Amino acid sequence: MTEPTPERGEDLVRTEARSSLRHLARLLQVAAVVALVVYALSGIRTVKPNEVGVRLRFGEAVRADLKPGMHYAPPWPIGRIDRVPVKTVERIVVDDLSASLSTDTASGDHYKRTGLKSYALTGDNNLVHLSFTVQYLVADPVDYLYRSQGHREMLRHLACSAALHAVAGMSVEDVLTGGKATIAEAIRRRLAADLDSMDSGLGVASVELTDVSPPPKVQKAFDDVVNAQQDARTSVSEAEAYRNSQLPKAQGEASRQISEARGYRQKQVAHAEGEAERFVAALSEYSKARRVSRQRLYLEFVNRVYPELHNKIVVQERDGQPVGDVRLHGDGKRK
Repeated sequence: MTEPTPERGEDLVRTEARSSLRHLARLLQVAAVVALVVYALSGIRTVKPNEVGVRLRFGEAVRADLKPGMHYAPPWPIGRIDRVPVKTVERIVVDDLSASLSTDTASGDHYKRTGLKSYALTGDNNLVHLSFTVQYLVADPVDYLYRSQGHREMLRHLACSAALHAVAGMSVEDVLTGGKATIAEAIRRRLAADLDSMDSGLGVASVELTDVSPPPKVQKAFDDVVNAQQDARTSVSEAEAYRNSQLPKAQGEASRQISEARGYRQKQVAHAEGEAERFVAALSEYSKARRVSRQRLYLEFVNRVYPELHNKIVVQERDGQPVGDVRLHGDGKRK
Protein backbone atom coordinates (compact mmCIF):
# COMPACT_ATOMS: atom_id res chain seq x y z
CA MET A 1 0.00 0.00 0.00
CA THR A 2 0.96 3.49 -0.74
CA GLU A 3 0.96 5.97 2.09
CA PRO A 4 -1.30 9.09 1.70
CA THR A 5 0.52 12.14 0.66
CA PRO A 6 0.01 15.51 2.42
CA GLU A 7 -1.82 16.91 -0.58
CA ARG A 8 -4.29 14.05 -0.55
CA GLY A 9 -4.97 14.56 3.16
CA GLU A 10 -5.70 18.21 2.64
CA ASP A 11 -8.18 17.30 -0.09
CA LEU A 12 -9.97 14.92 2.27
CA VAL A 13 -10.17 17.59 4.94
CA ARG A 14 -11.54 20.12 2.50
CA THR A 15 -14.09 17.58 1.21
CA GLU A 16 -15.29 16.78 4.74
CA ALA A 17 -15.48 20.51 5.57
CA ARG A 18 -17.55 21.20 2.48
CA SER A 19 -19.85 18.27 3.35
CA SER A 20 -20.25 19.57 6.89
CA LEU A 21 -21.03 23.03 5.60
CA ARG A 22 -23.65 21.61 3.26
CA HIS A 23 -25.23 19.66 6.13
CA LEU A 24 -25.17 22.78 8.29
CA ALA A 25 -26.76 24.82 5.52
CA ARG A 26 -29.49 22.22 5.15
CA LEU A 27 -30.08 22.19 8.90
CA LEU A 28 -30.27 25.96 8.90
CA GLN A 29 -32.74 25.87 6.02
CA VAL A 30 -34.87 23.30 7.81
CA ALA A 31 -34.67 25.32 11.01
CA ALA A 32 -35.64 28.47 9.11
CA VAL A 33 -38.58 26.69 7.49
CA VAL A 34 -39.68 25.29 10.86
CA ALA A 35 -39.32 28.70 12.49
CA LEU A 36 -41.28 30.27 9.64
CA VAL A 37 -44.00 27.65 9.99
CA VAL A 38 -44.11 28.12 13.76
CA TYR A 39 -44.20 31.88 13.28
CA ALA A 40 -47.04 31.57 10.77
CA LEU A 41 -48.98 29.16 12.97
CA SER A 42 -48.58 31.44 15.97
CA GLY A 43 -51.25 33.66 14.40
CA ILE A 44 -53.93 31.02 15.06
CA ARG A 45 -56.17 31.80 18.00
CA THR A 46 -59.15 29.95 19.45
CA VAL A 47 -62.06 32.09 20.60
CA LYS A 48 -64.05 30.46 23.40
CA PRO A 49 -67.87 30.34 23.51
CA ASN A 50 -68.10 33.17 26.06
CA GLU A 51 -65.62 35.36 24.18
CA VAL A 52 -65.42 37.56 21.11
CA GLY A 53 -62.24 38.08 19.12
CA VAL A 54 -60.72 41.38 17.99
CA ARG A 55 -58.36 41.18 14.99
CA LEU A 56 -55.61 43.82 14.84
CA ARG A 57 -53.44 44.83 11.89
CA PHE A 58 -50.50 47.11 12.56
CA GLY A 59 -52.09 48.09 15.87
CA GLU A 60 -55.50 48.99 14.43
CA ALA A 61 -58.64 46.96 15.03
CA VAL A 62 -59.95 45.77 11.68
CA ARG A 63 -62.63 43.45 13.01
CA ALA A 64 -64.20 43.21 16.47
CA ASP A 65 -66.83 40.49 16.05
CA LEU A 66 -64.91 37.24 15.65
CA LYS A 67 -67.21 34.47 16.77
CA PRO A 68 -66.18 31.43 18.84
CA GLY A 69 -63.93 29.06 16.94
CA MET A 70 -60.55 29.04 15.16
CA HIS A 71 -59.33 32.31 13.63
CA TYR A 72 -56.10 33.50 12.04
CA ALA A 73 -54.27 36.80 11.95
CA PRO A 74 -50.72 37.57 10.75
CA PRO A 75 -48.42 37.27 13.77
CA TRP A 76 -46.60 40.09 15.50
CA PRO A 77 -45.56 42.69 14.45
CA ILE A 78 -48.12 42.62 11.66
CA GLY A 79 -51.17 41.76 13.66
CA ARG A 80 -52.76 39.64 16.39
CA ILE A 81 -56.09 38.49 17.82
CA ASP A 82 -57.16 39.61 21.27
CA ARG A 83 -59.96 37.82 23.08
CA VAL A 84 -62.55 39.51 25.31
CA PRO A 85 -65.01 37.67 27.63
CA VAL A 86 -68.15 39.56 26.58
CA LYS A 87 -70.66 37.05 27.99
CA THR A 88 -69.11 36.81 31.44
CA VAL A 89 -70.96 38.89 34.03
CA GLU A 90 -68.62 40.31 36.63
CA ARG A 91 -69.67 41.84 39.94
CA ILE A 92 -68.28 44.41 42.27
CA VAL A 93 -69.44 45.07 45.84
CA VAL A 94 -69.52 48.71 46.91
CA ASP A 95 -69.61 49.19 50.67
CA ASP A 96 -67.17 52.12 50.90
CA LEU A 97 -68.37 55.40 49.41
CA SER A 98 -65.24 57.35 50.30
CA ALA A 99 -63.77 56.77 46.82
CA SER A 100 -66.03 59.50 45.48
CA LEU A 101 -66.05 61.95 48.39
CA SER A 102 -64.28 65.25 47.91
CA THR A 103 -63.81 67.67 50.80
CA ASP A 104 -65.78 70.44 49.09
CA THR A 105 -69.10 68.57 49.47
CA ALA A 106 -71.28 67.99 52.51
CA SER A 107 -70.72 64.23 52.35
CA GLY A 108 -66.97 64.75 51.93
CA ASP A 109 -66.85 67.12 54.89
CA HIS A 110 -68.74 64.59 57.01
CA TYR A 111 -66.36 61.80 55.98
CA LYS A 112 -63.34 63.97 56.72
CA ARG A 113 -64.56 64.67 60.25
CA THR A 114 -66.11 61.32 61.16
CA GLY A 115 -64.41 58.77 58.91
CA LEU A 116 -67.73 57.02 58.20
CA LYS A 117 -66.98 55.58 54.78
CA SER A 118 -70.21 53.75 54.02
CA TYR A 119 -72.69 56.54 54.86
CA ALA A 120 -74.38 58.82 52.34
CA LEU A 121 -76.10 62.14 52.95
CA THR A 122 -79.78 62.41 51.98
CA GLY A 123 -81.50 65.48 50.58
CA ASP A 124 -82.79 66.47 54.03
CA ASN A 125 -79.32 66.18 55.66
CA ASN A 126 -79.69 62.74 57.22
CA LEU A 127 -77.20 59.89 57.10
CA VAL A 128 -77.96 56.42 55.75
CA HIS A 129 -75.72 53.40 55.50
CA LEU A 130 -75.56 52.25 51.90
CA SER A 131 -74.02 49.20 50.25
CA PHE A 132 -74.83 47.65 46.89
CA THR A 133 -73.63 45.25 44.22
CA VAL A 134 -73.02 46.16 40.59
CA GLN A 135 -73.08 43.46 37.91
CA TYR A 136 -71.38 44.45 34.69
CA LEU A 137 -70.04 43.00 31.45
CA VAL A 138 -68.09 44.04 28.37
CA ALA A 139 -70.32 45.94 25.94
CA ASP A 140 -67.70 47.16 23.44
CA PRO A 141 -64.57 44.99 23.09
CA VAL A 142 -62.49 47.66 21.29
CA ASP A 143 -63.18 50.37 23.87
CA TYR A 144 -62.61 47.88 26.68
CA LEU A 145 -59.21 46.78 25.35
CA TYR A 146 -57.64 49.93 23.96
CA ARG A 147 -59.42 53.05 25.23
CA SER A 148 -59.58 52.58 28.97
CA GLN A 149 -57.57 51.03 31.78
CA GLY A 150 -58.19 50.12 35.40
CA HIS A 151 -61.76 49.09 34.72
CA ARG A 152 -62.70 47.90 38.22
CA GLU A 153 -61.32 50.95 39.99
CA MET A 154 -62.96 53.25 37.49
CA LEU A 155 -66.25 51.40 37.86
CA ARG A 156 -66.07 51.58 41.66
CA HIS A 157 -65.39 55.32 41.60
CA LEU A 158 -68.29 56.00 39.21
CA ALA A 159 -70.63 53.74 41.19
CA CYS A 160 -69.85 55.59 44.43
CA SER A 161 -70.52 58.91 42.75
CA ALA A 162 -73.80 57.67 41.26
CA ALA A 163 -74.96 56.35 44.65
CA LEU A 164 -74.21 59.65 46.41
CA HIS A 165 -76.10 61.61 43.75
CA ALA A 166 -79.09 59.24 43.90
CA VAL A 167 -79.43 59.47 47.70
CA ALA A 168 -78.84 63.24 47.75
CA GLY A 169 -82.00 63.77 45.71
CA MET A 170 -84.31 61.93 48.14
CA SER A 171 -85.54 62.35 51.69
CA VAL A 172 -84.48 59.91 54.37
CA GLU A 173 -88.06 58.65 54.68
CA ASP A 174 -88.21 57.80 50.98
CA VAL A 175 -84.79 56.17 51.10
CA LEU A 176 -85.59 53.90 54.06
CA THR A 177 -89.15 52.94 53.14
CA GLY A 178 -90.01 52.44 49.50
CA GLY A 179 -87.04 54.01 47.77
CA LYS A 180 -84.69 51.05 47.37
CA ALA A 181 -85.82 50.21 43.86
CA THR A 182 -85.70 53.90 42.92
CA ILE A 183 -82.15 54.25 44.25
CA ALA A 184 -80.95 51.12 42.45
CA GLU A 185 -82.45 52.27 39.15
CA ALA A 186 -81.00 55.78 39.56
CA ILE A 187 -77.54 54.33 40.23
CA ARG A 188 -77.81 52.03 37.22
CA ARG A 189 -78.88 54.80 34.82
CA ARG A 190 -76.25 57.31 35.97
CA LEU A 191 -73.50 54.70 36.03
CA ALA A 192 -74.37 53.48 32.53
CA ALA A 193 -74.38 57.05 31.21
CA ASP A 194 -70.98 57.80 32.80
CA LEU A 195 -69.45 54.60 31.40
CA ASP A 196 -70.73 55.42 27.91
CA SER A 197 -69.44 58.99 28.04
CA MET A 198 -65.97 57.70 28.97
CA ASP A 199 -65.90 55.05 26.18
CA SER A 200 -65.07 52.46 28.81
CA GLY A 201 -66.52 49.55 26.84
CA LEU A 202 -68.41 48.37 29.94
CA GLY A 203 -72.17 47.91 30.33
CA VAL A 204 -74.20 47.70 33.52
CA ALA A 205 -76.28 44.54 33.83
CA SER A 206 -77.94 45.33 37.16
CA VAL A 207 -77.59 47.15 40.46
CA GLU A 208 -78.85 45.54 43.66
CA LEU A 209 -78.95 47.28 47.02
CA THR A 210 -77.79 44.96 49.79
CA ASP A 211 -78.26 47.33 52.73
CA VAL A 212 -79.98 50.67 53.32
CA SER A 213 -80.24 51.57 56.98
CA PRO A 214 -79.93 54.56 59.32
CA PRO A 215 -77.21 54.94 61.96
CA PRO A 216 -77.59 52.48 64.86
CA LYS A 217 -78.56 55.19 67.39
CA VAL A 218 -81.73 56.08 65.48
CA GLN A 219 -82.48 52.64 64.07
CA LYS A 220 -85.38 51.98 66.49
CA ALA A 221 -87.16 55.23 65.60
CA PHE A 222 -86.92 54.50 61.90
CA ASP A 223 -88.10 50.93 62.50
CA ASP A 224 -91.20 52.30 64.24
CA VAL A 225 -91.90 54.53 61.25
CA VAL A 226 -91.46 51.66 58.82
CA ASN A 227 -93.73 49.40 60.89
CA ALA A 228 -96.40 52.10 61.01
CA GLN A 229 -96.26 52.51 57.26
CA GLN A 230 -96.48 48.76 56.78
CA ASP A 231 -99.54 48.67 59.06
CA ALA A 232 -101.06 51.47 57.00
CA ARG A 233 -100.42 49.58 53.79
CA THR A 234 -101.92 46.44 55.36
CA SER A 235 -105.06 48.33 56.36
CA VAL A 236 -105.37 49.79 52.89
CA SER A 237 -104.94 46.34 51.35
CA GLU A 238 -107.60 44.87 53.63
CA ALA A 239 -109.98 47.72 52.82
CA GLU A 240 -109.41 47.22 49.11
CA ALA A 241 -109.97 43.49 49.50
CA TYR A 242 -113.25 44.12 51.36
CA ARG A 243 -114.29 46.61 48.70
CA ASN A 244 -113.51 44.11 45.98
CA SER A 245 -115.57 41.43 47.76
CA GLN A 246 -118.57 43.70 48.41
CA LEU A 247 -118.62 45.53 45.12
CA PRO A 248 -119.76 42.53 43.02
CA LYS A 249 -122.58 41.85 45.52
CA ALA A 250 -123.72 45.46 45.39
CA GLN A 251 -123.53 45.47 41.61
CA GLY A 252 -125.54 42.24 41.48
CA GLU A 253 -128.19 43.63 43.84
CA ALA A 254 -128.35 46.85 41.83
CA SER A 255 -128.78 44.88 38.62
CA ARG A 256 -131.56 42.82 40.22
CA GLN A 257 -133.41 45.90 41.42
CA ILE A 258 -133.02 47.57 38.04
CA SER A 259 -134.40 44.45 36.33
CA GLU A 260 -137.36 44.33 38.74
CA ALA A 261 -138.04 48.04 38.21
CA ARG A 262 -137.97 47.59 34.46
CA GLY A 263 -140.35 44.63 34.73
CA TYR A 264 -142.69 46.61 37.00
CA ARG A 265 -142.57 49.54 34.59
CA GLN A 266 -143.46 47.34 31.65
CA LYS A 267 -146.28 45.75 33.64
CA GLN A 268 -147.71 49.12 34.67
CA VAL A 269 -147.36 50.54 31.19
CA ALA A 270 -149.16 47.54 29.72
CA HIS A 271 -151.89 47.82 32.35
CA ALA A 272 -152.28 51.54 31.71
CA GLU A 273 -152.42 50.99 27.98
CA GLY A 274 -155.08 48.28 28.50
CA GLU A 275 -157.11 50.58 30.74
CA ALA A 276 -156.81 53.35 28.20
CA GLU A 277 -157.98 51.07 25.42
CA ARG A 278 -160.89 49.85 27.57
CA PHE A 279 -161.85 53.43 28.41
CA VAL A 280 -161.72 54.43 24.76
CA ALA A 281 -163.93 51.46 23.88
CA ALA A 282 -166.35 52.31 26.69
CA LEU A 283 -166.42 55.93 25.57
CA SER A 284 -167.27 54.83 22.05
CA GLU A 285 -170.17 52.69 23.34
CA TYR A 286 -171.28 55.46 25.66
CA SER A 287 -171.44 57.89 22.75
CA LYS A 288 -173.76 55.56 20.88
CA ALA A 289 -176.25 55.01 23.76
CA ARG A 290 -175.55 57.33 26.64
CA ARG A 291 -178.52 56.46 28.86
CA VAL A 292 -178.16 52.72 28.60
CA SER A 293 -174.41 52.94 28.99
CA ARG A 294 -174.72 55.18 32.04
CA GLN A 295 -177.09 52.77 33.72
CA ARG A 296 -174.89 49.79 32.88
CA LEU A 297 -171.81 51.48 34.28
CA TYR A 298 -173.71 52.40 37.40
CA LEU A 299 -174.90 48.87 37.96
CA GLU A 300 -171.39 47.46 37.40
CA PHE A 301 -170.07 49.91 39.94
CA VAL A 302 -172.77 48.94 42.46
CA ASN A 303 -172.13 45.21 41.96
CA ARG A 304 -168.40 45.72 42.48
CA VAL A 305 -168.56 48.07 45.47
CA TYR A 306 -171.66 47.20 47.47
CA PRO A 307 -170.62 43.65 48.40
CA GLU A 308 -167.68 45.13 50.25
CA LEU A 309 -169.94 47.36 52.44
CA HIS A 310 -171.34 46.04 55.72
CA ASN A 311 -174.25 48.53 56.07
CA LYS A 312 -176.27 49.78 53.12
CA ILE A 313 -178.73 52.60 53.67
CA VAL A 314 -180.97 53.83 50.86
CA VAL A 315 -182.52 57.29 51.11
CA GLN A 316 -185.37 58.80 49.16
CA GLU A 317 -184.40 60.82 46.20
CA ARG A 318 -186.62 63.83 47.06
CA ASP A 319 -186.53 64.40 50.84
CA GLY A 320 -183.40 62.29 51.67
CA GLN A 321 -185.22 60.17 54.30
CA PRO A 322 -183.83 56.65 54.78
CA VAL A 323 -186.10 53.85 53.65
CA GLY A 324 -184.11 50.98 55.28
CA ASP A 325 -181.38 48.52 54.70
CA VAL A 326 -181.23 47.40 51.11
CA ARG A 327 -179.38 44.46 49.65
CA LEU A 328 -178.82 44.15 45.98
CA HIS A 329 -178.57 41.13 43.71
CA GLY A 330 -175.85 40.79 41.17
CA ASP A 331 -178.21 42.39 38.59
CA GLY A 332 -178.59 45.57 40.70
CA LYS A 333 -182.24 44.94 41.70
CA ARG A 334 -183.56 45.38 45.24
CA LYS A 335 -184.16 42.39 47.38
